[in-house]
Amino acid sequence: MSGYNPFYRKPKRSLSLAGSEIREVLFELTAIGNAVKVSAIDPDTNIEVSIVGSARMSPFSLKMNALRKLKIAVRKYNERHAR
Repeated sequence: MSGYNPFYRKPKRSLSLAGSEIREVLFELTAIGNAVKVSAIDPDTNIEVSIVGSARMSPFSLKMNALRKLKIAVRKYNERHAR
């Protein structure tokens, strides 16, 4: 068993806001049948985005997808209102 280390621990995954203008994010997960709706809200700009994913996906994966979409929406909002 070369390469196997019984003491290896996977690094913890985190929701990173580094490099973005977002300081805080509020998440809401709502189960709808075999799907989950995830809403992500930036309280500073009041921008809300939502995604729908499979109920089989982990809550972390769902939140990361919603966060990615929120970062894009906030960046576009800041570009439009920077002028």
